[in-house]
Amino acid sequence: MEKGTFFALKSKSQDNSFRATPLFTGNSSEEGQLVDKLAEGKFDCFEFPIKFVQDRGERLYDFLNTSWVGLYLISNRIREILLENEISGWSSYNIELYDKKGEIVPGYWGFAVHGRVGKIAYSEDTIIGKRLIPDGPLCSFYVGKFFNLNSWDSSEIFLSANSRAIFCTSKVVNLLIASKCTHVYFEDITTIQVAKSNVEFYNKNLSA
Repeated sequence: MEKGTFFALKSKSQDNSFRATPLFTGNSSEEGQLVDKLAEGKFDCFEFPIKFVQDRGERLYDFLNTSWVGLYLISNRIREILLENEISGWSSYNIELYDKKGEIVPGYWGFAVHGRVGKIAYSEDTIIGKRLIPDGPLCSFYVGKFFNLNSWDSSEIFLSANSRAIFCTSKVVNLLIASKCTHVYFEDITTIQVAKSNVEFYNKNLSA
């Protein structure tokens, strides 16, 4: 897989960024299932708009975190850019976003990804050793996330079969960077470093 072709799409890490949580009823397991459906664009069981309430941070950006991994909100600006450039693999849904005072925050949409690729794979040939703290133990990290191109549906924004991470093509990266969209971060998937222990833990829980 060539460098500069595919990227992970996520939010920047900024302490004061506005974050919201969706308001669902039910236990945590049911909420997790609903979040997965929202994030994947499976809307059949929902009534819109979905309510989101600020739970921390203050500063608003184009790409907002929620309290759930892989679930994001986007501004009107990002939505219009993706629509105008006919970017495939995503959709938006109506939300009502509230701040801590109970006042509506206008101009945001839920962001769902329905583009797909097969399972992300890691290569033993790419493992490196890193010390997370001086004189600490040597930890093993995979370098790069890989997938079979034949399993990709050619969408420009997509999810893998075994991860909540969002991926995109260089076209999406170039568009959002050129438009100076805020709080969006891209990382080339061939250079991403993932702790081997994290991969083993995730795979164990996935098969449990």
